[in-house]
Amino acid sequence: MQKSPQILPALKKSLRFVIVGSMNTFVAAIMLPIIYQAGLGLNLSFMISTLFTISFSFSTHRVLTFRSKAKVLAEYRRFFFNALFCSVFSYALLRFSFYIDLFEKNILYINVLVTGITAVISYLVHTLKTFRQNL
Repeated sequence: MQKSPQILPALKKSLRFVIVGSMNTFVAAIMLPIIYQAGLGLNLSFMISTLFTISFSFSTHRVLTFRSKAKVLAEYRRFFFNALFCSVFSYALLRFSFYIDLFEKNILYINVLVTGITAVISYLVHTLKTFRQNL
């Protein structure tokens, strides 16, 4: 039985998304604790790590995952607003985790959990909206 010619490119893109997304998730998961340990406080550490990881993630997904040739600013705007939503959502989860003393306030464990949850949301939105070819 022969596979449809469209299945192979879709599988390759999905695999690239998982690999690049894993790399981006790892970078996001370690950035906050690194900056936080520098003594900048949770709010400033979160803002700095968020701005860095949004741009890093956009660049890697645009070039490596989706190989997009669309207008950079239009894609970045869609990507940024999705990432901003995910960041606000993850910040709320982070603050709530501290409030209920989840993982005895271990920032690394909490951030890995929060990053995992927001990665799933981000995947869905970027696949369905941000890098969709016929917007």
